[in-house]
Amino acid sequence: MEYKKRGFFANIGGMFTGLVKPEEYIKNGVYGSGGSAVIIALIFAFLTPFLTVFLPYNHLFGNGKLARELESRIADFRIDADGFYCEEKYEWVDDVGRSYICVNTNKKVVDEDELNELIDEKHYNTIVIAVSQEVVLYSDDDFQKIQWSDMFNYLRSVDKKAIFSKQSVIDLIDKFDTPVIVIIYLFCAVASFVGFLICCAIWGAIGALLASAFGVKISYGDLFKASVYIRAIWYMLKKLANAYLVYGMGTVMWTTGFVIILVYLMLAIRQFGKNHPANHSNGGFSPAGNIPNAMYENNINRYNGNMYTENNVNYGGQQSEMNHQANSLPQNNQNNMTE
Repeated sequence: MEYKKRGFFANIGGMFTGLVKPEEYIKNGVYGSGGSAVIIALIFAFLTPFLTVFLPYNHLFGNGKLARELESRIADFRIDADGFYCEEKYEWVDDVGRSYICVNTNKKVVDEDELNELIDEKHYNTIVIAVSQEVVLYSDDDFQKIQWSDMFNYLRSVDKKAIFSKQSVIDLIDKFDTPVIVIIYLFCAVASFVGFLICCAIWGAIGALLASAFGVKISYGDLFKASVYIRAIWYMLKKLANAYLVYGMGTVMWTTGFVIILVYLMLAIRQFGKNHPANHSNGGFSPAGNIPNAMYENNINRYNGNMYTENNVNYGGQQSEMNHQANSLPQNNQNNMTE
């Protein structure tokens, strides 16, 4: 087999050509370098979360969008030495009627009769009531009362601001929204890269089993590189479809991607073996399917006539005794007939 190196851009071309001619994936693995495969994995591992995580979340929340959204939806409030103030009264009950939240800073303390009524007559399991001087928390017979003055002193120990308000929260979010999204993106990208390589290692092992079954001699390292090129495009398409088209169907998309990659890997190995006879053996699940020709051709046993000989195999620098006897037998018989 003629060995022709493939450069990085030739590997990229082979990756797309492989969509219609799967053999190109194996050629990328056999003729391409490991460095090119790792770079491809790195590009797709970082590009995919950029398209599916960073762009949509940055569009929704980045560049001050989250702060402006909160500013339009949340009433003005503040916490200071005088207690808690909220511009609007807020009351909420969940759909099943088990939880109750109330914010009413027109009152200074919680009315105990009102609280007992919520517990005994309306049977709420979870209750949160915030008034100007305190907040009451109730959950499954566990009762707590927190003074806003204590809360303010704790916040002052963290930040020396005299007032904590809606504007201070918005300013904080506006300052850190994009950096937080960037950090989340980088974490997803690194995790994606590591996971991508692990999956390619598994696909390389599956490819080795398929190559042995088809009788095609391809090393595990070459199959690992080929798996990178096969997975790259389908990995990105699967993630994009799951993020923008069929959200919530992760299992279906995973199964579909698995089947497509398996089919392409099988077709690539079979086409490569068919078009490269020197890499083709009798098949079967045997390690010999992935051993270079030169390592076993000198150990092929041949049966010549009635005599079993070995093909030029020397042990300790001496020709095998069986081969020597086979070569000398006709001469001995001729001498006996002459005498």
